[in-house]
Amino acid sequence: MKKVLKMAIVGCGARGKETYGRYAMRENSGLSIVAICDTNPIKLASAKEEFNLSSDMCFTDYNDLFSLGKIADCIVIANYDQEHFDVTMKAIELGYDILLEKPISHSLEECIKIRDFANEKNVKVTVCHVMRYTSYYMYLKKLLKDNVIGDLIAIEQTEDVSYWHMAHAFVRGNFRNSNTTSPMILQKCCHDFDLIMYLTEERPVSLTSVGDLRYFKELNAPKGACEYCVNCKENCIFNAVDFYLGVYDDKVNNNLETNVWPLSQVAENPTKERLLKSLESSNWGRCVFKSDNNVVDHQFTTVKLEKGTIATLTMIGFSNDGGRQTHCYGTKGEIYLDEQRRTIEISVFGQRKRVVHFDELSEDFTGHGGGDNEMMREFVEYLNSETTSITSSINLSVDSHILAFASEYSRLNNSVSIDVKKIEKGYDGNEN
Repeated sequence: MKKVLKMAIVGCGARGKETYGRYAMRENSGLSIVAICDTNPIKLASAKEEFNLSSDMCFTDYNDLFSLGKIADCIVIANYDQEHFDVTMKAIELGYDILLEKPISHSLEECIKIRDFANEKNVKVTVCHVMRYTSYYMYLKKLLKDNVIGDLIAIEQTEDVSYWHMAHAFVRGNFRNSNTTSPMILQKCCHDFDLIMYLTEERPVSLTSVGDLRYFKELNAPKGACEYCVNCKENCIFNAVDFYLGVYDDKVNNNLETNVWPLSQVAENPTKERLLKSLESSNWGRCVFKSDNNVVDHQFTTVKLEKGTIATLTMIGFSNDGGRQTHCYGTKGEIYLDEQRRTIEISVFGQRKRVVHFDELSEDFTGHGGGDNEMMREFVEYLNSETTSITSSINLSVDSHILAFASEYSRLNNSVSIDVKKIEKGYDGNEN
């Protein structure tokens, strides 16, 4: 009989509580939550109730949790990016197997130290690059492995961030300022770099990147714009009151749960009154043109891979619907994957185009296209030694992070060409 793994959670937010915690609460998940930690006492209390834990197993300081020693088989680390390093290193020292939310860290040096220490201590670390686990990207990978379009010449990866998601997460939200979290190209697009590495299985050689914060800044604010949307009379598509209350009404009208992302980030156990109260003074209610955000709203990166394949990544925060697109060009044809349309178009030269719909590949598209659930299932199997490897290991994930850090360096330094092989050694772009 498969062992039920004891699990602790550090960070009880949208990922730690709502995704991984709720998966663990499912029947036959193979997991049992035994302890939680969050610096926010309101979030901690909500998670305590949902997971039915005693007060002595709920912590506001992870050091208090770790002072008990290793009390679980595994630990989920889903707190703020800048806190990942200390928590993860202490968890490795105690011998915890780890499910680590991406990005690994906001610092490349820390990413490498985590990887090396995990390998030294023989600890299993799975990084939450959940897109690898979606049925459609696994299918695309198989098509490329089967040489359906011949040798791969180029791959175009596009990350369309919908205008409301851009405003919620990267202008108002936790990921708005690289000084307190991480650059947009790392926070949002390490998934996309990871997909490039996953699909091509080629090492990167060099890259260049360009991007900027062009629109979401004060000089573009309407004349009568207020600091907070609750006081604003301007007709603005980014009005926080209209957006969040609109999402709330839509969920209520369709009998859907309201204590979920993005509403749960604005107010715990959201009601209209709680949402409005939060929007009066929190970052969630600030004008998008008057926030303290500094991350880019568009960025473009070109990567040369070791076999000569060229990969491009476009991140744009001005999409209506959002979603990823992946366009693969080969010597015998092309493949176009579109998350929004939920299709994979396969065009082999001289043959009729074939369209595969996502629904043909899986029945589960909840949580990153089903990737969240599949990753958790594999994570449990991996820790139970039912599989000898993991799809998203710490070693593979550091490689995609290196691309993100190299891209940000290039962008900040006039799109200088970066030798990717030197990044891990602390290369700063200066040949002298």
